[in-house]
Amino acid sequence: MTSPRWSAVAAAAATALAVLTAGASDLIGAAPLAAALAACAIAARRWPVAALLTGAACVVAVRTAGLVEIGWLWPAAFLFYTAAGTRRGLIWATGTGAFVLLFAANWHATVAPAPLTVLGLEALGLLAVVSLAQAARNRALWRDEQEKRLERLAEERRLANRNRAVEERLHIARELHDVIGHTLTAVGVQLRVAAEVLADSPEEAAEALAAARRVRAEAFGDLRALVTALRTGEDAATDPRVDAGVLDRLTAPAREAGLAVTVTVEGDTGLLPSAVGLAVHRVVAESLTNAVRHSGASRVAVRLDCAPARAVVEVADDGGIAAPPAFGNGLSGLRERVTALGGRLTVTAEAGLHLRAEIPVPRSAA
Repeated sequence: MTSPRWSAVAAAAATALAVLTAGASDLIGAAPLAAALAACAIAARRWPVAALLTGAACVVAVRTAGLVEIGWLWPAAFLFYTAAGTRRGLIWATGTGAFVLLFAANWHATVAPAPLTVLGLEALGLLAVVSLAQAARNRALWRDEQEKRLERLAEERRLANRNRAVEERLHIARELHDVIGHTLTAVGVQLRVAAEVLADSPEEAAEALAAARRVRAEAFGDLRALVTALRTGEDAATDPRVDAGVLDRLTAPAREAGLAVTVTVEGDTGLLPSAVGLAVHRVVAESLTNAVRHSGASRVAVRLDCAPARAVVEVADDGGIAAPPAFGNGLSGLRERVTALGGRLTVTAEAGLHLRAEIPVPRSAA
């Protein structure tokens, strides 16, 4: 692309050549005018209005002195074009052109008669030059606006990607907490049972160790699914189906830890989409983990109500917690998961911990 400096030099050379060609019969007057307009064309890059006024004054002075017979406006066409490229310069270019035309009309009417059609053509030429300058200015403004818009879109895209990455990290953190926390609690309980009964009841200790190995294998499968999801971008959910059998298997480690767990399922569990089913899994698992590790409960009741428009899962224990616990990583993860599905999670502590999650079921899934 040609630099602005070389463009000005080229315009200066073209202006000088045009003036010398038009005034070839009067080089004594044409040569100084050509030099003056060429200098103004170079200066117009930095001082467009001053260059225009100087160039127009030179043309008027040479014409009124009778040194050369050329146009009143066209020799300074580049100066008019450069000045009209800005909002302030447009006013100066229009005003200067109108003043020169009125002066020329008066000159021809009183001093040197000439047909007015010549001035009409110069007026049309001035209009064309100013219009071209404004078109170039508008194009430059449009290009700048497009570049700014593209920059804004790129920034919005970067922010969206950053937010998406944060959401994915939170999702991974929730999955890891749910899988590892539930597993370690269940395995820890079974190992404690095995240690307590190893001397007196080797068979019971072996059963506890077998249960710990089974829970460990299930957790390993969940972690493998999570790693696969990180590589492929697919959902890392375990089996999203929810029914009485699934809940019984999910609560088995708590039963083996000595809790009396009852499971009640109402409604058609087949209505639940996979996302809701996974949320129910996590709510039950986290509640049982808290019951085993923190509440000192002996009984836990799990209830799932599957209505066409919503799913309600409740887990209540008879532990000794006297007030609702602060939302740690586990309960905070559950709240985020349920809220993301448009649901609501409430935790109360009245004669035990009571956790209730209400999750809407989309119409298409109902």
